[in-house]
Amino acid sequence: MRRIRNNRITTTRTINQNFISPQRDFIGTSPPKTDKSAIPMDNISMNRNIASLTIEFIEARRLRLSAYTIADYQLSLRRLNAALGENASLDNTDHRKIRTVLHGLPGGNKNKLNAYVAYSAFWSWLIHEGYVTKNLLRRVDKPVPEKKVVVPLEREEIQTIFKAAQVGRYPIRDNAILMFMLDTGARAHPKSAVFASST
Repeated sequence: MRRIRNNRITTTRTINQNFISPQRDFIGTSPPKTDKSAIPMDNISMNRNIASLTIEFIEARRLRLSAYTIADYQLSLRRLNAALGENASLDNTDHRKIRTVLHGLPGGNKNKLNAYVAYSAFWSWLIHEGYVTKNLLRRVDKPVPEKKVVVPLEREEIQTIFKAAQVGRYPIRDNAILMFMLDTGARAHPKSAVFASST
């Protein structure tokens, strides 16, 4: 608003007292600093559900690990989710529950060791992503698999197998498979995958 006073034009500013700037608590002063440490953690939205986090973990590791490792991780984590329940979260799961799940898994200690490795990898990923600060598996004893004694076949036994392959329906194919296994020491599953992909 402009006024003429003593032949001079002066300008005054009208302030709406009902208006409060979002940048200031009141006119003429700066807003007080907010203590961020006082903000409750409940206000921070973060997924803590274990079942959904295991899916996120698998997708994050899919391009870095082999298909066999991913399949083993998926099996172990499905069993973990089934034992803990679909509503289990990081906040109500401790190392005692993980130990109970491991002890209840079917099979021998080799299966339990595979699950232990999968769970440890999952919790290490949780630490990396900032969900937790400690790996619960560090407080769980690592399963020790049973030692199996592998008894090699005698020469006569190998010759008997090759002779049996000659009287089958596909002697050339069977002989090739036996030679492949003898030369490489491949197990049945990798061997079948190789031959399936070549047909």
